[in-house]
Amino acid sequence: NKLAKSQSGVENPYFDKNRENTVVYTHGLGTNRVEQGYRNTFNYKANDPKFGLDICTADAWIEQGWNVGIFYWDQFADEQNPFDAEAKIWTAESPKGMRYKLSDGQYHKENLPPSACVSDMLVIHLAAALGTYTGSIRLAGHALGAQVMLRVARLIFDKVEKGKLPMNLTPRRIALLDPFFSRKMPVVNPQKFMKNNFSVAVKCFHYTKYMREKGVLFELYRTSIMGSASWPHADPNTDLCELVALAEIGADYIPVYETQSRHLACPNIYFHSLSAPPPAVYNGETRAEGVIAPSASSSDAEIYAYMQDSKVQKFVQSHGRESFSLKFRGFSLRSCAPRDLLEEATSKSKQIAGDLAEKSKAQLNVAQSKTLELAEASKVKMEAAQVQTLKMAHRFQTRWSQWRIQAAEPRSEAPKAADSMSSANVATKAALQSIMGDFLWSTKEPTAKPGTPEQSDSDAKVATSDAKFDTSAQVDQAAKKEDASESAAEAPEGKSTEETAAPTEDAELSTESK
Repeated sequence: NKLAKSQSGVENPYFDKNRENTVVYTHGLGTNRVEQGYRNTFNYKANDPKFGLDICTADAWIEQGWNVGIFYWDQFADEQNPFDAEAKIWTAESPKGMRYKLSDGQYHKENLPPSACVSDMLVIHLAAALGTYTGSIRLAGHALGAQVMLRVARLIFDKVEKGKLPMNLTPRRIALLDPFFSRKMPVVNPQKFMKNNFSVAVKCFHYTKYMREKGVLFELYRTSIMGSASWPHADPNTDLCELVALAEIGADYIPVYETQSRHLACPNIYFHSLSAPPPAVYNGETRAEGVIAPSASSSDAEIYAYMQDSKVQKFVQSHGRESFSLKFRGFSLRSCAPRDLLEEATSKSKQIAGDLAEKSKAQLNVAQSKTLELAEASKVKMEAAQVQTLKMAHRFQTRWSQWRIQAAEPRSEAPKAADSMSSANVATKAALQSIMGDFLWSTKEPTAKPGTPEQSDSDAKVATSDAKFDTSAQVDQAAKKEDASESAAEAPEGKSTEETAAPTEDAELSTESK
Protein backbone atom coordinates (compact mmCIF):
# COMPACT_ATOMS: atom_id res chain seq x y z
CA ASN A 1 0.00 0.00 0.00
CA LYS A 2 1.00 3.56 -0.55
CA LEU A 3 1.12 5.87 2.45
CA ALA A 4 0.88 9.64 2.59
CA LYS A 5 1.83 11.57 5.71
CA SER A 6 -0.95 13.58 7.29
CA GLN A 7 -0.15 17.28 7.59
CA SER A 8 -2.27 19.94 9.23
CA GLY A 9 -4.02 22.16 6.71
CA VAL A 10 -3.01 19.98 3.78
CA GLU A 11 -5.54 17.71 2.05
CA ASN A 12 -4.44 14.06 2.06
CA PRO A 13 -5.05 12.09 -1.16
CA TYR A 14 -5.73 8.87 0.72
CA PHE A 15 -8.30 10.21 3.15
CA ASP A 16 -11.89 10.76 2.09
CA LYS A 17 -14.03 12.54 4.64
CA ASN A 18 -17.15 11.28 2.88
CA ARG A 19 -16.46 7.63 3.65
CA GLU A 20 -18.61 6.11 6.37
CA ASN A 21 -15.88 4.26 8.22
CA THR A 22 -12.33 5.01 9.31
CA VAL A 23 -9.88 2.74 11.11
CA VAL A 24 -6.69 3.99 12.76
CA TYR A 25 -4.07 1.47 13.87
CA THR A 26 -0.97 1.78 16.04
CA HIS A 27 1.80 -0.67 16.91
CA GLY A 28 3.54 -1.61 20.14
CA LEU A 29 7.15 -1.95 21.31
CA GLY A 30 9.77 -1.69 18.55
CA THR A 31 13.15 -2.57 20.04
CA ASN A 32 15.99 -1.92 17.54
CA ARG A 33 13.49 -1.31 14.72
CA VAL A 34 14.73 2.20 13.92
CA GLU A 35 18.31 1.07 13.34
CA GLN A 36 17.02 -1.75 11.15
CA GLY A 37 15.09 0.74 9.04
CA TYR A 38 11.86 -1.17 9.69
CA ARG A 39 8.36 0.16 10.22
CA ASN A 40 5.24 -1.84 10.93
CA THR A 41 3.06 -2.20 7.86
CA PHE A 42 -0.11 -3.99 6.76
CA ASN A 43 1.95 -6.53 4.80
CA TYR A 44 2.21 -9.70 6.89
CA LYS A 45 5.39 -10.91 5.16
CA ALA A 46 7.14 -7.62 5.87
CA ASN A 47 6.09 -7.76 9.52
CA ASP A 48 7.21 -11.38 10.00
CA PRO A 49 9.46 -12.71 7.21
CA LYS A 50 9.69 -16.13 8.88
CA PHE A 51 6.00 -17.05 9.17
CA GLY A 52 4.09 -14.22 7.49
CA LEU A 53 2.30 -14.52 4.14
CA ASP A 54 2.74 -11.99 1.37
CA ILE A 55 -0.69 -10.48 1.91
CA CYS A 56 -1.59 -6.83 2.35
CA THR A 57 -4.24 -7.03 5.04
CA ALA A 58 -5.44 -3.43 4.46
CA ASP A 59 -6.59 -4.13 0.90
CA ALA A 60 -9.96 -5.51 1.93
CA TRP A 61 -10.63 -2.46 4.09
CA ILE A 62 -9.82 -0.03 1.31
CA GLU A 63 -11.89 -2.07 -1.14
CA GLN A 64 -14.87 -1.91 1.20
CA GLY A 65 -14.60 1.88 1.38
CA TRP A 66 -12.69 2.41 4.62
CA ASN A 67 -10.21 5.14 5.40
CA VAL A 68 -7.16 3.34 6.77
CA GLY A 69 -4.65 5.22 8.90
CA ILE A 70 -1.62 4.21 10.95
CA PHE A 71 0.08 6.13 13.75
CA TYR A 72 3.82 5.57 14.06
CA TRP A 73 5.50 6.20 17.38
CA ASP A 74 8.29 3.74 16.62
CA GLN A 75 11.12 6.17 17.45
CA PHE A 76 9.67 6.56 20.96
CA ALA A 77 8.84 2.83 21.21
CA ASP A 78 12.41 1.79 20.41
CA GLU A 79 13.48 0.93 23.97
CA GLN A 80 15.20 -2.14 25.36
CA ASN A 81 12.94 -2.11 28.39
CA PRO A 82 9.20 -2.17 27.60
CA PHE A 83 8.49 -0.30 30.85
CA ASP A 84 10.34 2.75 29.48
CA ALA A 85 8.27 2.72 26.28
CA GLU A 86 5.08 2.19 28.29
CA ALA A 87 5.78 5.22 30.48
CA LYS A 88 5.90 7.46 27.39
CA ILE A 89 2.26 6.59 26.68
CA TRP A 90 1.17 8.21 29.93
CA THR A 91 3.61 11.00 30.71
CA ALA A 92 6.46 13.06 29.34
CA GLU A 93 8.08 13.15 32.80
CA SER A 94 9.22 9.53 33.07
CA PRO A 95 12.86 8.72 33.98
CA LYS A 96 13.74 8.39 30.29
CA GLY A 97 11.59 11.35 29.35
CA MET A 98 10.38 11.54 25.74
CA ARG A 99 13.67 10.63 24.16
CA TYR A 100 13.49 9.19 20.65
CA LYS A 101 15.95 7.16 18.61
CA LEU A 102 17.40 8.02 15.21
CA SER A 103 18.90 5.68 12.62
CA ASP A 104 22.37 6.26 14.09
CA GLY A 105 21.24 4.36 17.18
CA GLN A 106 21.45 7.41 19.45
CA TYR A 107 18.67 8.90 21.54
CA HIS A 108 17.69 12.56 21.21
CA LYS A 109 15.32 15.02 22.91
CA GLU A 110 15.41 18.03 20.56
CA ASN A 111 12.34 19.72 19.02
CA LEU A 112 9.80 17.91 21.19
CA PRO A 113 6.33 19.34 21.92
CA PRO A 114 6.34 20.73 25.46
CA SER A 115 5.03 18.24 28.06
CA ALA A 116 3.44 16.03 25.39
CA CYS A 117 3.44 12.23 25.76
CA VAL A 118 2.69 9.76 22.96
CA SER A 119 -1.07 9.80 23.65
CA ASP A 120 -1.15 13.60 23.56
CA MET A 121 0.62 13.56 20.20
CA LEU A 122 -1.91 11.16 18.67
CA VAL A 123 -4.86 13.23 19.90
CA ILE A 124 -3.33 16.26 18.20
CA HIS A 125 -2.79 14.30 14.95
CA LEU A 126 -6.33 12.86 14.96
CA ALA A 127 -7.93 16.21 15.54
CA ALA A 128 -5.92 17.70 12.66
CA ALA A 129 -6.44 14.75 10.28
CA LEU A 130 -10.13 14.07 10.88
CA GLY A 131 -11.31 17.60 11.48
CA THR A 132 -15.02 17.64 10.68
CA TYR A 133 -15.26 13.98 9.76
CA THR A 134 -18.65 12.57 10.83
CA GLY A 135 -18.27 8.88 10.02
CA SER A 136 -17.69 5.95 12.38
CA ILE A 137 -14.19 5.80 13.88
CA ARG A 138 -12.56 2.53 14.92
CA LEU A 139 -9.27 2.47 16.83
CA ALA A 140 -7.04 -0.62 16.87
CA GLY A 141 -3.91 -1.05 18.96
CA HIS A 142 -1.43 -3.93 19.17
CA ALA A 143 0.44 -4.78 22.40
CA LEU A 144 1.44 -1.46 24.03
CA GLY A 145 -0.52 0.19 21.23
CA ALA A 146 -3.71 -1.03 22.95
CA GLN A 147 -2.86 1.23 25.89
CA VAL A 148 -2.22 4.09 23.46
CA MET A 149 -5.70 3.75 21.96
CA LEU A 150 -7.45 3.48 25.34
CA ARG A 151 -5.61 6.54 26.62
CA VAL A 152 -6.28 8.51 23.40
CA ALA A 153 -10.00 7.67 23.42
CA ARG A 154 -10.32 8.75 27.06
CA LEU A 155 -8.49 12.03 26.37
CA ILE A 156 -10.83 12.73 23.44
CA PHE A 157 -13.87 12.21 25.66
CA ASP A 158 -12.37 14.54 28.27
CA LYS A 159 -11.78 17.24 25.65
CA VAL A 160 -15.24 16.79 24.19
CA GLU A 161 -16.79 17.23 27.63
CA LYS A 162 -14.72 20.38 28.09
CA GLY A 163 -15.74 21.67 24.66
CA LYS A 164 -12.23 21.51 23.23
CA LEU A 165 -13.06 18.91 20.56
CA PRO A 166 -16.20 18.10 18.58
CA MET A 167 -18.28 15.05 19.48
CA ASN A 168 -17.69 13.48 16.05
CA LEU A 169 -14.11 12.63 17.00
CA THR A 170 -15.13 10.14 19.71
CA PRO A 171 -14.47 6.53 18.63
CA ARG A 172 -17.31 4.09 18.07
CA ARG A 173 -15.30 0.89 18.47
CA ILE A 174 -11.88 -0.08 19.88
CA ALA A 175 -10.01 -3.29 19.06
CA LEU A 176 -7.36 -4.47 21.54
CA LEU A 177 -5.01 -6.82 19.69
CA ASP A 178 -3.00 -9.10 22.01
CA PRO A 179 -2.72 -6.20 24.45
CA PHE A 180 0.10 -5.88 26.96
CA PHE A 181 -0.24 -4.25 30.38
CA SER A 182 2.83 -4.38 32.59
CA ARG A 183 2.51 -5.61 36.14
CA LYS A 184 3.12 -3.00 38.80
CA MET A 185 5.98 -4.17 41.04
CA PRO A 186 8.07 -2.42 43.68
CA VAL A 187 11.57 -1.44 42.53
CA VAL A 188 11.32 -3.31 39.22
CA ASN A 189 8.30 -1.46 37.84
CA PRO A 190 6.77 0.90 40.43
CA GLN A 191 4.93 2.96 37.75
CA LYS A 192 5.45 6.15 39.72
CA PHE A 193 4.33 8.17 36.69
CA MET A 194 0.73 7.05 37.34
CA LYS A 195 -1.46 9.32 39.45
CA ASN A 196 -3.29 8.23 42.61
CA ASN A 197 -1.11 5.14 42.87
CA PHE A 198 -2.97 3.40 40.04
CA SER A 199 -1.34 0.78 37.83
CA VAL A 200 -1.65 1.06 34.05
CA ALA A 201 -3.81 -2.08 34.02
CA VAL A 202 -6.27 -0.71 36.57
CA LYS A 203 -6.36 2.66 34.83
CA CYS A 204 -7.15 1.01 31.48
CA PHE A 205 -9.90 -0.99 33.15
CA HIS A 206 -11.50 2.22 34.44
CA TYR A 207 -11.15 3.83 31.01
CA THR A 208 -12.86 0.86 29.38
CA LYS A 209 -15.66 0.82 31.93
CA TYR A 210 -16.26 4.57 31.53
CA MET A 211 -16.31 4.49 27.72
CA ARG A 212 -18.46 1.35 27.63
CA GLU A 213 -21.07 3.30 29.54
CA LYS A 214 -20.70 5.98 26.89
CA GLY A 215 -21.60 3.46 24.18
CA VAL A 216 -18.12 2.56 22.91
CA LEU A 217 -17.77 -1.05 21.72
CA PHE A 218 -14.75 -3.15 22.69
CA GLU A 219 -13.28 -6.32 21.22
CA LEU A 220 -10.17 -8.11 22.44
CA TYR A 221 -8.21 -10.82 20.64
CA ARG A 222 -5.33 -12.94 21.90
CA THR A 223 -2.86 -15.03 19.90
CA SER A 224 -0.03 -15.49 22.42
CA ILE A 225 0.76 -15.70 26.11
CA MET A 226 2.61 -12.39 26.00
CA GLY A 227 -0.18 -10.48 27.67
CA SER A 228 -1.36 -13.25 29.99
CA ALA A 229 -0.44 -14.19 33.53
CA SER A 230 2.00 -16.76 32.12
CA TRP A 231 4.22 -14.00 30.76
CA PRO A 232 6.76 -12.41 33.16
CA HIS A 233 5.93 -8.87 34.26
CA ALA A 234 2.53 -8.94 32.49
CA ASP A 235 -0.81 -8.09 34.08
CA PRO A 236 -3.61 -10.19 32.49
CA ASN A 237 -6.15 -7.49 33.41
CA THR A 238 -8.99 -9.97 33.90
CA ASP A 239 -11.34 -7.20 35.05
CA LEU A 240 -11.03 -5.48 31.70
CA CYS A 241 -11.57 -8.78 29.86
CA GLU A 242 -15.02 -9.06 31.44
CA LEU A 243 -16.10 -5.82 29.74
CA VAL A 244 -15.20 -6.73 26.15
CA ALA A 245 -16.02 -9.26 23.44
CA LEU A 246 -13.18 -11.74 23.98
CA ALA A 247 -11.82 -14.22 21.45
CA GLU A 248 -8.74 -16.42 21.61
CA ILE A 249 -7.35 -17.00 18.13
CA GLY A 250 -5.31 -20.08 17.34
CA ALA A 251 -2.06 -19.56 15.45
CA ASP A 252 -0.80 -23.13 15.42
CA TYR A 253 0.85 -22.67 12.05
CA ILE A 254 3.52 -20.96 14.18
CA PRO A 255 5.41 -23.16 16.69
CA VAL A 256 4.40 -22.52 20.27
CA TYR A 257 7.94 -21.54 21.23
CA GLU A 258 7.92 -18.70 18.64
CA THR A 259 6.17 -16.36 21.06
CA GLN A 260 7.11 -13.14 19.27
CA SER A 261 5.78 -14.41 15.93
CA ARG A 262 2.53 -15.50 17.56
CA HIS A 263 2.29 -12.08 19.14
CA LEU A 264 2.83 -10.37 15.78
CA ALA A 265 0.19 -12.58 14.15
CA CYS A 266 -2.69 -10.91 16.00
CA PRO A 267 -2.96 -7.59 14.09
CA ASN A 268 -2.34 -9.34 10.78
CA ILE A 269 -5.09 -11.90 11.44
CA TYR A 270 -7.48 -9.20 12.65
CA PHE A 271 -7.08 -6.93 9.63
CA HIS A 272 -7.19 -9.92 7.30
CA SER A 273 -10.46 -11.13 8.88
CA LEU A 274 -12.42 -8.24 7.34
CA SER A 275 -12.10 -10.03 3.99
CA ALA A 276 -14.36 -12.89 5.13
CA PRO A 277 -17.65 -13.21 7.02
CA PRO A 278 -17.42 -13.72 10.81
CA PRO A 279 -16.37 -17.30 11.66
CA ALA A 280 -18.91 -19.92 12.65
CA VAL A 281 -19.36 -21.33 16.12
CA TYR A 282 -19.28 -25.09 16.68
CA ASN A 283 -20.59 -27.35 19.37
CA GLY A 284 -18.06 -30.12 19.02
CA GLU A 285 -18.15 -30.89 15.30
CA THR A 286 -21.67 -29.57 14.83
CA ARG A 287 -22.08 -26.04 13.59
CA ALA A 288 -24.36 -23.92 15.73
CA GLU A 289 -26.98 -22.23 13.59
CA GLY A 290 -27.29 -18.48 13.87
CA VAL A 291 -24.23 -18.06 16.13
CA ILE A 292 -21.00 -16.43 14.97
CA ALA A 293 -17.73 -15.42 16.64
CA PRO A 294 -16.19 -11.93 16.90
CA SER A 295 -14.15 -10.68 13.97
CA ALA A 296 -13.19 -7.44 12.29
CA SER A 297 -16.11 -8.09 9.94
CA SER A 298 -18.64 -8.45 12.80
CA SER A 299 -21.22 -5.73 12.94
CA ASP A 300 -21.42 -3.28 15.81
CA ALA A 301 -24.65 -4.93 16.96
CA GLU A 302 -22.94 -8.33 17.10
CA ILE A 303 -20.00 -6.98 19.08
CA TYR A 304 -22.42 -5.32 21.47
CA ALA A 305 -24.23 -8.64 21.98
CA TYR A 306 -20.94 -10.44 22.67
CA MET A 307 -20.01 -7.83 25.25
CA GLN A 308 -23.15 -8.55 27.27
CA ASP A 309 -22.11 -12.18 27.73
CA SER A 310 -18.41 -11.54 28.28
CA LYS A 311 -18.63 -12.41 31.98
CA VAL A 312 -19.97 -15.90 31.34
CA GLN A 313 -18.44 -16.95 28.02
CA LYS A 314 -15.60 -16.38 25.60
CA PHE A 315 -14.79 -17.58 22.10
CA VAL A 316 -11.89 -19.99 21.52
CA GLN A 317 -10.83 -21.03 18.05
CA SER A 318 -11.35 -24.76 17.57
CA HIS A 319 -11.20 -25.17 13.77
CA GLY A 320 -8.59 -24.04 11.26
CA ARG A 321 -5.90 -23.26 13.81
CA GLU A 322 -3.18 -24.73 11.60
CA SER A 323 -3.59 -22.19 8.82
CA PHE A 324 -3.71 -18.43 8.26
CA SER A 325 -6.61 -19.02 5.90
CA LEU A 326 -10.01 -17.75 6.97
CA LYS A 327 -11.92 -20.38 5.01
CA PHE A 328 -12.07 -23.11 7.66
CA ARG A 329 -11.97 -21.00 10.80
CA GLY A 330 -14.39 -21.93 13.56
CA PHE A 331 -14.79 -21.13 17.24
CA SER A 332 -16.32 -22.76 20.28
CA LEU A 333 -17.89 -21.09 23.25
CA ARG A 334 -16.14 -21.60 26.57
CA SER A 335 -17.69 -20.78 29.91
CA CYS A 336 -16.25 -18.04 32.07
CA ALA A 337 -17.25 -17.91 35.73
CA PRO A 338 -19.03 -14.65 36.56
CA ARG A 339 -17.35 -12.57 39.22
CA ASP A 340 -20.01 -13.22 41.86
CA LEU A 341 -19.80 -16.98 41.25
CA LEU A 342 -16.02 -16.77 41.31
CA GLU A 343 -16.10 -14.90 44.60
CA GLU A 344 -18.58 -17.41 46.02
CA ALA A 345 -16.37 -20.31 44.91
CA THR A 346 -13.34 -18.57 46.41
CA SER A 347 -15.18 -18.03 49.67
CA LYS A 348 -16.24 -21.68 49.82
CA SER A 349 -12.70 -22.78 49.06
CA LYS A 350 -11.38 -20.62 51.88
CA GLN A 351 -14.03 -22.02 54.25
CA ILE A 352 -13.18 -25.59 53.31
CA ALA A 353 -9.49 -24.85 53.71
CA GLY A 354 -10.17 -23.31 57.12
CA ASP A 355 -12.22 -26.32 58.24
CA LEU A 356 -9.50 -28.68 57.09
CA ALA A 357 -6.92 -26.61 58.92
CA GLU A 358 -8.95 -26.72 62.15
CA LYS A 359 -9.49 -30.45 61.78
CA SER A 360 -5.81 -31.01 61.16
CA LYS A 361 -4.98 -28.88 64.18
CA ALA A 362 -7.32 -30.90 66.40
CA GLN A 363 -5.86 -34.17 65.11
CA LEU A 364 -2.38 -32.84 65.73
CA ASN A 365 -3.30 -31.91 69.32
CA VAL A 366 -4.70 -35.42 69.93
CA ALA A 367 -1.56 -36.98 68.48
CA GLN A 368 0.64 -34.76 70.61
CA SER A 369 -1.40 -35.67 73.73
CA LYS A 370 -1.08 -39.39 73.00
CA THR A 371 2.62 -38.96 72.35
CA LEU A 372 3.05 -37.26 75.73
CA GLU A 373 1.09 -40.03 77.45
CA LEU A 374 3.23 -42.69 75.81
CA ALA A 375 6.37 -40.78 76.72
CA GLU A 376 5.23 -40.55 80.35
CA ALA A 377 4.39 -44.27 80.46
CA SER A 378 7.74 -45.09 78.91
CA LYS A 379 9.44 -42.89 81.50
CA VAL A 380 7.71 -44.73 84.36
CA LYS A 381 8.65 -48.12 82.89
CA MET A 382 12.22 -46.96 82.40
CA GLU A 383 12.46 -45.76 86.00
CA ALA A 384 11.09 -49.09 87.21
CA ALA A 385 13.60 -50.93 85.06
CA GLN A 386 16.40 -48.77 86.45
CA VAL A 387 15.29 -49.57 90.03
CA GLN A 388 15.16 -53.28 89.22
CA THR A 389 18.59 -53.06 87.62
CA LEU A 390 19.98 -51.32 90.70
CA LYS A 391 18.47 -54.00 92.96
CA MET A 392 19.98 -56.75 90.85
CA ALA A 393 23.32 -54.97 90.87
CA HIS A 394 23.10 -54.62 94.64
CA ARG A 395 22.32 -58.31 95.04
CA PHE A 396 25.19 -59.25 92.76
CA GLN A 397 27.53 -56.92 94.69
CA THR A 398 26.45 -58.47 97.98
CA ARG A 399 26.90 -62.03 96.72
CA TRP A 400 30.22 -61.12 95.16
CA SER A 401 31.43 -59.63 98.46
CA GLN A 402 30.27 -62.71 100.35
CA TRP A 403 32.04 -65.00 97.92
CA ARG A 404 35.25 -63.01 98.18
CA ILE A 405 35.10 -63.18 101.98
CA GLN A 406 34.50 -66.91 101.86
CA ALA A 407 37.29 -67.36 99.36
CA ALA A 408 39.68 -65.18 101.34
CA GLU A 409 39.16 -66.87 104.76
CA PRO A 410 40.75 -70.26 103.82
CA ARG A 411 43.72 -68.50 102.25
CA SER A 412 44.42 -66.62 105.50
CA GLU A 413 44.09 -69.79 107.65
CA ALA A 414 46.27 -71.99 105.47
CA PRO A 415 49.58 -70.28 106.31
CA LYS A 416 48.59 -70.17 109.98
CA ALA A 417 48.00 -73.89 109.92
CA ALA A 418 51.34 -74.43 108.24
CA ASP A 419 53.20 -72.12 110.69
CA SER A 420 51.71 -73.87 113.72
CA MET A 421 53.07 -77.20 112.69
CA SER A 422 55.53 -78.63 115.10
CA SER A 423 59.05 -79.48 114.13
CA ALA A 424 57.98 -83.11 114.30
CA ASN A 425 55.71 -82.73 111.24
CA VAL A 426 58.32 -81.54 108.71
CA ALA A 427 57.19 -83.99 106.05
CA THR A 428 53.53 -82.92 106.33
CA LYS A 429 54.48 -79.22 106.18
CA ALA A 430 56.64 -79.79 103.08
CA ALA A 431 53.80 -81.67 101.39
CA LEU A 432 51.33 -78.82 102.16
CA GLN A 433 53.74 -76.14 100.89
CA SER A 434 54.27 -78.14 97.71
CA ILE A 435 50.53 -78.34 97.01
CA MET A 436 49.94 -74.64 97.77
CA GLY A 437 52.87 -73.58 95.64
CA ASP A 438 51.87 -75.70 92.65
CA PHE A 439 48.37 -74.24 92.68
CA LEU A 440 49.57 -70.68 92.57
CA TRP A 441 51.95 -71.41 89.69
CA SER A 442 49.56 -73.46 87.66
CA THR A 443 49.31 -70.89 84.89
CA LYS A 444 53.06 -70.96 84.27
CA GLU A 445 55.35 -73.54 82.76
CA PRO A 446 56.66 -76.03 85.40
CA THR A 447 60.06 -74.73 86.53
CA ALA A 448 62.51 -75.65 89.25
CA LYS A 449 62.04 -73.78 92.47
CA PRO A 450 64.97 -71.76 93.75
CA GLY A 451 67.11 -73.79 96.11
CA THR A 452 65.22 -77.07 95.50
CA PRO A 453 65.74 -79.98 93.10
CA GLU A 454 63.85 -79.95 89.76
CA GLN A 455 60.47 -81.64 89.74
CA SER A 456 60.11 -84.94 88.01
CA ASP A 457 57.56 -85.57 85.27
CA SER A 458 55.39 -87.42 87.76
CA ASP A 459 55.53 -84.49 90.19
CA ALA A 460 54.60 -82.08 87.36
CA LYS A 461 51.67 -84.27 86.45
CA VAL A 462 50.57 -84.32 90.06
CA ALA A 463 50.95 -80.58 90.28
CA THR A 464 48.97 -80.13 87.08
CA SER A 465 46.32 -82.46 88.31
CA ASP A 466 46.24 -80.96 91.78
CA ALA A 467 45.84 -77.50 90.32
CA LYS A 468 42.31 -78.44 89.40
CA PHE A 469 41.25 -78.82 93.00
CA ASP A 470 39.44 -76.17 95.00
CA THR A 471 41.56 -74.33 97.55
CA SER A 472 39.15 -75.08 100.38
CA ALA A 473 39.38 -78.82 99.73
CA GLN A 474 43.18 -78.71 99.82
CA VAL A 475 43.18 -76.67 103.04
CA ASP A 476 40.78 -79.14 104.65
CA GLN A 477 43.09 -81.98 103.66
CA ALA A 478 46.05 -80.11 105.11
CA ALA A 479 44.16 -79.60 108.32
CA LYS A 480 43.51 -83.37 108.53
CA LYS A 481 47.23 -84.02 108.08
CA GLU A 482 47.98 -81.55 110.83
CA ASP A 483 45.58 -83.32 113.17
CA ALA A 484 47.16 -86.62 112.28
CA SER A 485 50.59 -85.24 112.99
CA GLU A 486 49.49 -83.87 116.34
CA SER A 487 47.99 -87.26 117.25
CA ALA A 488 51.21 -88.97 116.34
CA ALA A 489 53.18 -86.54 118.49
CA GLU A 490 50.99 -87.40 121.46
CA ALA A 491 51.52 -91.19 120.95
CA PRO A 492 53.54 -93.29 123.51
CA GLU A 493 57.28 -93.18 123.19
CA GLY A 494 57.50 -96.94 122.68
CA LYS A 495 56.29 -96.79 119.12
CA SER A 496 58.76 -96.80 116.21
CA THR A 497 59.48 -93.98 113.77
CA GLU A 498 57.83 -95.85 110.91
CA GLU A 499 54.58 -96.07 112.82
CA THR A 500 54.73 -92.36 113.53
CA ALA A 501 55.32 -91.46 109.87
CA ALA A 502 52.56 -93.66 108.51
CA PRO A 503 49.74 -91.05 108.70
CA THR A 504 51.87 -88.61 106.74
CA GLU A 505 52.23 -91.05 103.89
CA ASP A 506 48.54 -91.70 103.95
CA ALA A 507 47.93 -87.95 103.72
CA GLU A 508 50.23 -87.65 100.74
CA LEU A 509 48.50 -90.51 99.01
CA SER A 510 45.17 -88.98 99.80
CA THR A 511 46.26 -85.71 98.30
CA GLU A 512 47.52 -87.35 95.16
CA SER A 513 44.34 -89.37 94.75
CA LYS A 514 42.35 -86.23 94.84
